[in-house]
Amino acid sequence: MTLQQRLDELAERGDGEITIAPKNGQDLEAFQATVSWLRDYERNGYLVIVRTHTESSTGHRYVDRLRVRLTPSGIEWRKVDRNV
Repeated sequence: MTLQQRLDELAERGDGEITIAPKNGQDLEAFQATVSWLRDYERNGYLVIVRTHTESSTGHRYVDRLRVRLTPSGIEWRKVDRNV
């Protein structure tokens, strides 16, 4: 399931939180692009990053998991995005 699909499901529920983590086998360095998108969404007021987990095994301190909650404007954004 894509990140956008997961956000759509969360918007459909209207509340709650989800954990975003790399897909099985996904490189942690590549996952940082997803982390960047989520931070942009947070800056735009669409979601709140409730918790961030940073790995410690590589020495790079990559984010390997985030817990997010959509804001009311984020819920509306996902509903409008699906209808375009």
